[in-house]
Amino acid sequence: MYKQTSIEQVREADIITIISRYADLKRAGSLYECKSPFNPAENSPSFKVNPAKNNFVCYSTQKKGDGIKFVMEKENCNFYEAIQKIADICGIVLEREEETEEAQKKRSEKEELFRLMDWASKKYQKALQQMPADHWTKKMIAEREISEETLLTFGIGFAPDDWKTLTNLIIETAKLELGKTSGLVNVKDGNSFDFFKNRLMFPIEDVNGNVIGFGGRCSDDDPAKENGRKYINSKESIVYSKSRSLYGIFQAKRTMVQTKTAVLTEGYTDVTALHQYGCDMAVASGGTALTNEQCLLLKKFAAHVIICRDNDGFDAQGNPKAGTKAALEDINKLLANGFKVSVVIFPEGEDPDSYSRKHENIKEFIFENAQDAVLWKTTFFFFFAANDPDKFSESVTSVAEMLYQIKDDIKQLTYVKDCNKILKTQLASLKQRINDFASKAIEKIEKGTADDTTSIDLGLPPGADFEEFKKYRFCTIGNSCWFQGRNGSFLKGTNYRITPLFHVYGKNDNKRLCEVVNENGSKKLIDFDSSDFVSQNKFDEALINEGYFVKNESFSAQHFTLMRNRILSDFIMAFELKTLGWQREGFFAFANCVYYKGIVKNVNEYGIVQVETEAADKSEYFEEVKHYYSPAFSEIYKHTRDDDDPYENDRYFVFKKSPVTMDMWMKQMQKVYNEKAIIGISSVFFSLFRDLFVKTHAVSPLLFLSGEKGSGKSKYAESLASLFTYKQPAFDLNGSTLVAFSRRIGRTRNAITLLEEFHDNIDLKILQSIKGSYDNRGRELGMATGDNRTKVAKVNCFLVMLSQYLSSWDDNAITSRSVIQHFIKPQENFTQQEINEYNLLKSWEEEGLTSLVLDIVEHREEVEKGYVKTYADIINRFKKDLKAHDYQERMLQNYVVIMTPITILWQHFNFPFEYEELYQLCKNAIIDSSDLIVESEGLAEFWKTLEYLLDRQPYPLLVKDTHFIIDTPIGLKLQGRKGEKEIEWTNDQRKRVLFLRLNAVHQLYHKEVSTREGVDVIGENTLRNYFKSKKYYIGAVKSKNFSDTSTSAYIFDYDMMEASGILNLIRNKDNFNPEPSEADDDLPY
Repeated sequence: MYKQTSIEQVREADIITIISRYADLKRAGSLYECKSPFNPAENSPSFKVNPAKNNFVCYSTQKKGDGIKFVMEKENCNFYEAIQKIADICGIVLEREEETEEAQKKRSEKEELFRLMDWASKKYQKALQQMPADHWTKKMIAEREISEETLLTFGIGFAPDDWKTLTNLIIETAKLELGKTSGLVNVKDGNSFDFFKNRLMFPIEDVNGNVIGFGGRCSDDDPAKENGRKYINSKESIVYSKSRSLYGIFQAKRTMVQTKTAVLTEGYTDVTALHQYGCDMAVASGGTALTNEQCLLLKKFAAHVIICRDNDGFDAQGNPKAGTKAALEDINKLLANGFKVSVVIFPEGEDPDSYSRKHENIKEFIFENAQDAVLWKTTFFFFFAANDPDKFSESVTSVAEMLYQIKDDIKQLTYVKDCNKILKTQLASLKQRINDFASKAIEKIEKGTADDTTSIDLGLPPGADFEEFKKYRFCTIGNSCWFQGRNGSFLKGTNYRITPLFHVYGKNDNKRLCEVVNENGSKKLIDFDSSDFVSQNKFDEALINEGYFVKNESFSAQHFTLMRNRILSDFIMAFELKTLGWQREGFFAFANCVYYKGIVKNVNEYGIVQVETEAADKSEYFEEVKHYYSPAFSEIYKHTRDDDDPYENDRYFVFKKSPVTMDMWMKQMQKVYNEKAIIGISSVFFSLFRDLFVKTHAVSPLLFLSGEKGSGKSKYAESLASLFTYKQPAFDLNGSTLVAFSRRIGRTRNAITLLEEFHDNIDLKILQSIKGSYDNRGRELGMATGDNRTKVAKVNCFLVMLSQYLSSWDDNAITSRSVIQHFIKPQENFTQQEINEYNLLKSWEEEGLTSLVLDIVEHREEVEKGYVKTYADIINRFKKDLKAHDYQERMLQNYVVIMTPITILWQHFNFPFEYEELYQLCKNAIIDSSDLIVESEGLAEFWKTLEYLLDRQPYPLLVKDTHFIIDTPIGLKLQGRKGEKEIEWTNDQRKRVLFLRLNAVHQLYHKEVSTREGVDVIGENTLRNYFKSKKYYIGAVKSKNFSDTSTSAYIFDYDMMEASGILNLIRNKDNFNPEPSEADDDLPY
């Protein structure tokens, strides 16, 4: 059995899409048309489809209905088969639900009745078509100007003047019992006969277009008309109840929903005429008395009802006749059901049917002449009472009874004042009569003697649950919350209802995950801040931010407290996954799923996943939490726009089933990246256990990838990151904020994060954070709490840095904390085989490889047990083998931690290299990297020596304009390579440039450093090579005019050097302030 929600989806499916699968529709104005799909012999198009009404009419075959009806007719299938076919056409996913045997039986019985009634309706339609033009039915149709389209839309037919038209056929097909149940067949004195005979037939349909009954009108000369049987209706059955049905509801519901308005009439022809002339939100009560059940049915589609009853006038005694009397009674029932009510009074003797044919635009007339029903009824009673005191008292009571039906106390109070002005009586007297209607019910509930009767007396709105009200002092009706007002009447406090789901607990970020749905059916998942429940204003603001979820102006602070207390009592505790990757509870979290003990569990539509971990910290003050919240894959944020997505980065950290194994990936990495793959693979393994080494050894090196553009470092980094994220761009250190940087490096734990465009002039705080990532010290942040509480912004991930140059910042603080991989741009083209191998690797990355990390994570317990001993064994071996070499202790630790996890897990994977190959590679890297750092430190010493020579007392040895010049040239001609032309360099940014006369300066430097102990002199050629590796180096010029000569010079970006604290050669006292302002405190020097 399909769920009702799925069936409704199919009903609302685009009828053009459905029918286009079977016929070639062509637009014709606002309609679509084609030759009848049911009549192959047709020559001209008689098949019309109305997309606005979502229905079709076939004039050739007299078929009509919605998309489901079309498919049932075309495919000769039953209702549920048609549902499935339409779902397939429109891509609708059908949901099923279990159905009890009893429910199946009732449904089958209803379906049989639907089929029988539909069959009867078609018989009646066919009979009407066969009647001659002079038949009374045809004359009546012509007199009322009922069009062919209206006849088809409403299925109007004729029950022949024969007692056995249907009965014989029903008996022949063994459906007599069903015929009797439906009321089509009567049995009397042992004889069976048709219930409807010689009548114009109006099929009554339910909201889904199923024929559930009939109304039959006799001819004007039929004696039945004089006997009060002008119209007769089908008997009550399991599908039809006159008090629960509205004629025209199926045809009107779409427009009613769109306009939120219904026009209420009395009879069948009132509805057909109004629809035919453009007022297609009209329905009829099928008699003079509107029922409460009919009001509830209207409530599903409309909020405003315009009453259009017949204007019968008054009888001889001055009393209103049936039409006006019905209108007066309708008002009370509609007000009691929360409608806005208006009334239209036609000229005396007119009804909607007759007047619609006389007025040019009946819809416009109705809407322009609609009066407020409450004020109209009050005015009616005022004039009806005239000067008769008894009638006036009765009229005041009638008005009070009407006002009592209004449950919104603000609305009621407004009407009380307005009606009192019309009646010209005492306001207190009118209010007292209103309160009298509620006093008995209120007294009963206060005494605790309330029962089903007193819930009605109390004035609970239709659909209210009395037990719910007794427990919470308010109730939910549909998708709104209703509260009791001060005078005992009920008001709608909100246009929504809230279902509490999860309390996402956190000291700094506490949320309440709720589902909210309003009366329009608009549904939202909202993660409220818990503080939103503290005040009504904050709560309202949070709701309004999400859509049309509003309160009534009579919604008080007391009502908010009642609603809030109920909501807060029913949450399930959960933790938000503040970091993705490894969790302290012992599982690995992607944004869309978690991995725990060999099982991958997806998050649900709320973003919640349940993980049955073993509680590590049990406390009587804190309940055990088994649910975790990943907002990125909650329906709250899943469909946000790219420019309004707070969890965009999380959506990269997702589980993707890899098309290959870990062994295959490692083998391909080596084919593409050769020897560099060894360190890359080792880094992947280390990153997944980074937290262990930070905790025990306070060591987590960076992977520093250097090389010019086009050298391949970025593609290499992407290949490493592809095991953790899916197509996430590297973080641009040069163009992003400190806040964004902090979020990126703190969001994932035990995973790789790529940082590109690194250089020594990025934000100082970013440099400090990168440096602090080595031992996970993080950056301490003060909190605006008025006390001593602090928060530490930690780096939780393994950082991979991309730069054109190695860092020399802070005495090589970052370089010395790095595992260094230098990339050189290839001089020769790649072979086709190399290109194919690269493309294969990247095709795997395109599919997604993130599931591979779980193959490593599953061995965490083994790594936890062995990493301390393995680390010690590796470092001892290195120290033994490096006795004859100079190396830095920190560089040794960098490579030892990188090797440790892969050493422990060596037997679990088929690595594409030998272990000794890994060991020797790391050994050589320790030596080479240590030498590189020393070299870099030597260049720093050179620049510091120049500053010393400039400041030397009693007189400087380094002289401005003789040894160096700082200028701002517009452009320069730089020396090219041997045999090449000079290079034009333009100073667009008007930077200060340092011209250095290296040969003269080096002599001064050599003489000074030679006198110092423990400092080696760097040769002039070595200095030139060092210069070329630095970003602040611009080039060289053949000739520059110094004070004593014109000679060659080396050119540097002085602004960059000064800002980075590398060099300061300005000693102009006019530009020196001995008392720097506060703004100067942030400068890097």
